[in-house]
Amino acid sequence: MEQQQSDPNDASVVVLPDRRDAAAKPDGDNYVSNNNNNNNNSNHNPTTSRTTRREQELSFQTILKARHMTSEEFFQTYWQTMPVLFPQTVIAASDSTTNHFRNDKNNDKSNDDEMNNNDNPLQRLIHNGWSVLLDLLEQSMKQEQELMNNTNNNTSHSLLPPAVDSDSHYFEPTLFFQDQQSLSLEERALLYQNSLFAAYLNGCSLVHNHADLLQGQLAALCQDLQQQQQQHPPAAAAAFAAGFPHVYCNVYITPPDAQAVPMHADDRDVLVIQVYGQKTWTVHDRSPQWPLPYAHQQVGKQQVPLLVSTTTNTTASSTLPPRLLQPTLQPGDVLYVPRGFVHAASCAAQAPSFHVTVAIPTHDWTMAGLLCELTSNILIDRPLFINHMRDSSSSRHHENNEMSNDGGANSSTAADSWLLFQHKKALPVPCSTAWEDVPLPQQEQLQHQLNQAFALLQRQITAQTLHERLQQKYARHNEQALRQRQPLLLQIQQQKQPEEENNNPQPNQEISLVVGRQAAQTIQLDTLVRMATEEEKQWARGRLLGAATATATTLSSTAVEAPQEPWKKKRWIPAPTTTTTTTTTTGLQVRECIADDITEMLQTMSRLQQEYQQQKDTCAKRDEPRASYSNNNHNDKHHNNKNNNNHNDMPCYRVGDLPSQLLTSRSPDPRLCDLTLICLAKQCVTLGAWAIALVVEEKD
Repeated sequence: MEQQQSDPNDASVVVLPDRRDAAAKPDGDNYVSNNNNNNNNSNHNPTTSRTTRREQELSFQTILKARHMTSEEFFQTYWQTMPVLFPQTVIAASDSTTNHFRNDKNNDKSNDDEMNNNDNPLQRLIHNGWSVLLDLLEQSMKQEQELMNNTNNNTSHSLLPPAVDSDSHYFEPTLFFQDQQSLSLEERALLYQNSLFAAYLNGCSLVHNHADLLQGQLAALCQDLQQQQQQHPPAAAAAFAAGFPHVYCNVYITPPDAQAVPMHADDRDVLVIQVYGQKTWTVHDRSPQWPLPYAHQQVGKQQVPLLVSTTTNTTASSTLPPRLLQPTLQPGDVLYVPRGFVHAASCAAQAPSFHVTVAIPTHDWTMAGLLCELTSNILIDRPLFINHMRDSSSSRHHENNEMSNDGGANSSTAADSWLLFQHKKALPVPCSTAWEDVPLPQQEQLQHQLNQAFALLQRQITAQTLHERLQQKYARHNEQALRQRQPLLLQIQQQKQPEEENNNPQPNQEISLVVGRQAAQTIQLDTLVRMATEEEKQWARGRLLGAATATATTLSSTAVEAPQEPWKKKRWIPAPTTTTTTTTTTGLQVRECIADDITEMLQTMSRLQQEYQQQKDTCAKRDEPRASYSNNNHNDKHHNNKNNNNHNDMPCYRVGDLPSQLLTSRSPDPRLCDLTLICLAKQCVTLGAWAIALVVEEKD
């Protein structure tokens, strides 16, 4: 990718507002005066008063308001024409790397309740970005497990294929990108046992397509962007009024100092919404050879070359299109990138990134595409009725004469069926014969047949036909999406949260609450973790062996070999006090840049646990009461001994404080971010190396 990057000081960089002033604006003075009028007229300014209860504005209006723009201005000036940045459409609750504190259970929400009631889906998404991120990861993991279970029960033994369940819900696995290359399903199973958290620890970016079918906040956002089309009259000046006919969204979760995918261009328009962290985007002009690509023409994808070859009188070179923008998106920023514009995005070392790409499938709404579909539907896909054609065969010469005289206006359905039947026959012209050698009568017959085909298409494809076809396409896609989004939307409307795990220990489920996959689902930054006991390790190990056996069975049936060498600059760290066997690999595969920090944290935690055990043994020998282990960074209520398992007097650590508590010889690497700590804790608890310290509050 280095050879593809433009010089940051390149003169080809264009300041986007300057392009806008004279290029596409009918009257620049009107643009300024309209803004002034809106600012001076409180009746038209939705942000005039923050003290009164405001009506909920639409998400797309929130985006446009960042540049004091109307929907008509957007569609007339930028739509399918040029990229544009909408900065701070929503002000995030905190800085880009710690905007998760709003979701703490003990947070004071007295000022948030009214705001959340009035917030639109975009605002709720930005305000709750951290919780949406964690929920999305957990929902993806649950889906992965469902897919794996379906695969194990599938006689075809295909590994994690996309599937449709009994309720017509479409599932597809999360994509793992390492070093800007997508891992195959077999590779991700071998390397990470399909765990998103294990993959993220090792520097993988996670991409989930159609995430609006998986997470409620994203489903609400897409529905909001679509419903705006229905809330505005078709007489509006803009093509799509204040919204879009159909959208869906993909999500990208990228660790610090990483880039998910190579530079490329898409076959759709997109709204990039930065939800958490930050990411730097480089947007170039359209690719000259495929300025408005369809799916098979996306440069940088599917082996379509990205670089453009240019030849002069003396040299030949390959260059990128001119660079237009290079913003660093913060939470609440929205970037519009039209179809065909070449772009790339990467994270700096300071923060990870979670962004939502709202896809507007414009390649599916084009005149060329609709004509291809309708032509194929008429000439190829339409069924023929044999009896009808036989009845028509006796009068086909008469019908053909009518079509040649009046363009086919009086032709019957039977005659059209007969023509379609003829068009589906092999042409009489031999392929080996040059056109000049074809007899003139045969050339004329072929031209006559072609004219008949065009006449047939012209009779059946009209402006009304195109319009109705497009409306049917919108309706079909929206109905299919709504059918799968509906349960998620109902959950939001009824203010239902996913059922929390029961944290009251019971004899038959106590271990599953502190170690294993079920326990890992509950981990947050304020969760307390400790070293697992031997009993807990054995229990978790048994669960892992069962899952690994199922994966190994699937892999052996597909005869997959382990990948070779693409995983450089990575380090394997055995999970502390967890045994590795020949049947499964348990441990942490982490990026080289954070490997030393994680190793030291694990070693320090193990050392403190040994000191605790020695103190416990000494007190037992002396028959003396032993004081609870106390960590000065914790409140005493987190270390009471009222829990049935009697393990919470062991050294415990908040997940978010692990570096400050366990790194004694160094400052943590900036790439050891909060999301990395979450993934580390979830993996260690899943493997049975750590356990969750259950907290039992004292009752008054």
